[in-house]
Amino acid sequence: EQCERITVPEILPMQKLTNVIQIRKNEDSQNISTDYLNLGDNSHPLFRRNRIIQSRKAAWISASEIIHSFLTNQYFNCDPSEIERLITYTTPNFLNETIPKPTIVMSDTLENGSGFTKYLSNNFEKIFNINPNEEDTIFNYIEKLKSQYCCDSACYKCIRTYNNRFYSDSLDLNLGIELINT
Repeated sequence: EQCERITVPEILPMQKLTNVIQIRKNEDSQNISTDYLNLGDNSHPLFRRNRIIQSRKAAWISASEIIHSFLTNQYFNCDPSEIERLITYTTPNFLNETIPKPTIVMSDTLENGSGFTKYLSNNFEKIFNINPNEEDTIFNYIEKLKSQYCCDSACYKCIRTYNNRFYSDSLDLNLGIELINT
């Protein structure tokens, strides 16, 4: 009997890629710097006991929840667990800045990504367009949230969810809207 020799091609593992988008403010339209961080004492800004820092933290967390809610519930109509978000401080690496700025980081949760954050990155200006005639923009979504008159800070009708229950005391719809609109 003869055995046939079969050559198996070498299979290399595929590189797994997940897209990430960072959303940060540099300055608003009136040239008022939103760079409010004072890092002179080397403590992390998120954990300072200063009231201003705590309200800024609440604004960034709330803005992140508004954007996440808009993307998952209205724009992409996907399960909220498919897009992860967090608030951190980063230094833009394409600018010569040394002071970290608050940043919303969003990513797909699936390996190799579902494509949501890549689409968001490629269509950012369309999605965040301030033109009131465009239907699927975050600003129209915000108007819908504001027209509900549902609460003083955050409730389950607007941005509070089971998944954000651990930081629900930091949620404030009005602070998030104010940060997005500036």
